[in-house]
Amino acid sequence: MNSAQDPVQFSAFVTPSEEHKWQSVIITPTASYLEYPYKGRLYGVLSLSNPQKRVDCVSIGDLLQDALFDAFYETNEDSIIDLLEETIRKTKERLLEIMSQSKVIGNEVVDMELTLVSVRDNVFYIASFGNTDIELYNKNKKINLRDFLKDTSGRNGVEVMSGILKKDDRILFSISNSLTRIIDAKLRDHIFNFDLTDLIPHLREGLHSCVLLLGYEVF
Repeated sequence: MNSAQDPVQFSAFVTPSEEHKWQSVIITPTASYLEYPYKGRLYGVLSLSNPQKRVDCVSIGDLLQDALFDAFYETNEDSIIDLLEETIRKTKERLLEIMSQSKVIGNEVVDMELTLVSVRDNVFYIASFGNTDIELYNKNKKINLRDFLKDTSGRNGVEVMSGILKKDDRILFSISNSLTRIIDAKLRDHIFNFDLTDLIPHLREGLHSCVLLLGYEVF
């Protein structure tokens, strides 16, 4: 979890990667946020997988994450939504470049799932490529934010949305078929305490998980 003085709080859990399946949580380096505060704090979840289990997704993932941060901080767009969408487009483009330059990969397929969220003040902006589970929890209800995502450009397969992050709200991002499908009322308190440890035993054996929990607190 980050500093208690920061209103944007987070917690994360990632299972160990395997050669053909890699996942990572995206967290803004503090120095980068301080240099570009108008872009907001960047968070997200990123997953790569090779169905044939013959490609080293770990090595590709490390390169891709570097390219993602470069794209976010080097791209200038009028809106944060446009910035996130362009960051995902450039990340997808970089993946294709890596694959085309590798003699080992050849005709192999590498599937990418990437969801980014930027938080500026108490406003959140989301751009998603793939089927990341995105759910908002508060004391009264759970809202599936995927129902509000829209593909506004119709070009990149990226869906976007924005909203207000209120005090005590929690947004849970998880790589598809991960945690959000098994959370029940007994476990909700752990979400509000930014504690994911009690959720871990509920994961199915062998399931690759990448989970990010964001919230907004006023101290």
